[in-house]
Amino acid sequence: MHAAFRAGLSVTLLLAFPFVVVGVGAGGVAAGAAVGGRPGAQIALLGLGVLIALGFALVSALSTRLTAPSGPKLTRRDQPELWRTVEDLAELAGTRPPDEITLVGEVNAAVREDSRLLGLRSGRRHLLIGLPLLAGLTVAELRAVLAHELGHYGRGHTRLAAVTYRGAETLARTVDRLDRGPVRWVLDGYARLYALVAKAANRAQELQADQVMVATAGREAAANALRAVSTLGPAWAAFNRRYARLAIETDRTPDLLLGFHAFLVHPAQRDWLGELVEQVLDNEPESAFDSHPSLRRRLAAIASAEEEAYDSDARPAWALLSEPRSTVPTLESALIARDLGPRASWTDIVRLAGAADARHGAGLLAKAVVDSGQGRTGAIGEVVQALRRGRVEELAEPVRWPGATDEEVVSELLADVVVTALIESGRAYHDLDWGGPWQVRLADGRRFDATRLTGPAVADRNLVDALGRNLQALGVPPQFVCPLDPEDEAEDAEPALVGVFSSLQLGRAPKDLLVYASGLLVLPLSRWVWFKRGFAGLIGGSERMERKRIALLTERGYPALCEARGADWISLDEVSGGSFSTKRTVGYLNIEFAQGAPLKFAITNFTEDYGDAHAGLRAFFQAKAAV
Repeated sequence: MHAAFRAGLSVTLLLAFPFVVVGVGAGGVAAGAAVGGRPGAQIALLGLGVLIALGFALVSALSTRLTAPSGPKLTRRDQPELWRTVEDLAELAGTRPPDEITLVGEVNAAVREDSRLLGLRSGRRHLLIGLPLLAGLTVAELRAVLAHELGHYGRGHTRLAAVTYRGAETLARTVDRLDRGPVRWVLDGYARLYALVAKAANRAQELQADQVMVATAGREAAANALRAVSTLGPAWAAFNRRYARLAIETDRTPDLLLGFHAFLVHPAQRDWLGELVEQVLDNEPESAFDSHPSLRRRLAAIASAEEEAYDSDARPAWALLSEPRSTVPTLESALIARDLGPRASWTDIVRLAGAADARHGAGLLAKAVVDSGQGRTGAIGEVVQALRRGRVEELAEPVRWPGATDEEVVSELLADVVVTALIESGRAYHDLDWGGPWQVRLADGRRFDATRLTGPAVADRNLVDALGRNLQALGVPPQFVCPLDPEDEAEDAEPALVGVFSSLQLGRAPKDLLVYASGLLVLPLSRWVWFKRGFAGLIGGSERMERKRIALLTERGYPALCEARGADWISLDEVSGGSFSTKRTVGYLNIEFAQGAPLKFAITNFTEDYGDAHAGLRAFFQAKAAV
């Protein structure tokens, strides 16, 4: 089926959508009138409900404007070269340029349009550029990516083809506004039919937009851009997980893009990303509902495309920004790194974070020594004496973590003590390594692995004397102790929220039940809320309303909720057991006490389980039953 025909068919389905809405509802009303009597009235009422539900959703989708993208605006005055590039690309793509360019934090580039009337009426255009792309792509590759996005609205795409993009988004938002049930089933079925046709047109448009990439950057840059974008998401996530979190832990503001760029060009990461591309090529699923062709198919089409003259530019993509040395840190601070503290180099951040991590481990072991009765101060000399006595299990018991043996726990924490002693005496530091975890180095630059000292002694008490001699040679005094930071040791006064059971019924009274790690908080629920939920359910919006209500409820915080009128706190220490049961299709939550009458909450049609309330309570009941 030709791409233009697919696009035309999808638009026909889109224009028919309002008539489907009226037809379904009006058909139900007409059928009820034909049947007559009480059954007919029920059918007519159901048809009217469907008409109201679909009508509300349609009107909402037609009248809703997308919120403006949030993030720093890259204006023509501040970024003239970037705007010239984008406007040149728009001309090549045969479309009008965006009205606004916004920098976003995701690994993505996109064009949005504030269209109305199911996308038939054009509006203000926004170009979104992901901050990570500025470090992960070259100028030529970024040009290719932006040309591809702009190419969705030009270069072989008719106006009707562009409507399929906006129409799919409108229908998706309409379906998303409804809860499960017959109303959603009707609309979802029509949306799936539309998507089946529209996605086929979308895939053809993706291949056409790829032709714009080749025309503006050449086959090599276009192919490299596709490969890079397919792996930049996992790379950005790995960078944030391993390195960006260190800035938060140390209250320092890093050079994010410089760090990400250094991370990407490290040989270890380049090898990993190369393997990741091959995995994507080998394992990428294909479906009739995919909006994009497979990466392999797109690369093959690019390889066979006719290449036009182009200027290759291997500079980092941030070179398109004016004065990137000052502009990039400012944009980072406005977008992501807000209020982290003074700016610091990645080298300093790693040294600060590494030292803090080692101090924390050393403090845990010092506390474990005292808590287990193996010493009075937690000094390293007391740890060595406990190892001589074979007290590894006793040392590990207060600080065990899942998946590690007692020997591994004690060895790693003792290594932290050694490293902390060396750092505080100026004889060691943590060194930045973009290829993996940080490394500990001695003052002369040699790599130092403390677990090679501590591991053998923990595993074999006959080697403890050798550990003592090595510690003496390193200058670690037996009396060295690093107490646990008071902030780490202090217990949080506010219990952790596990989850929420909303809209339970206790007797005849509606209740919300908040499940905390140390107790249960029962809150009264207004019957007016139940009435509103019932009306919202008629138009398919009860779950959405309830999610917003619970979010506002939990934002109030534990202290304010406990002081609410009618609130009742139940400590888990008072609970002797409980269960979930069903009687005559009605579910119940039963809570038993060592003293006093049990509580029996009915699980109503409106009850929702947010978070891990159900799983947490069930695990608690099972643990009580096992005692």
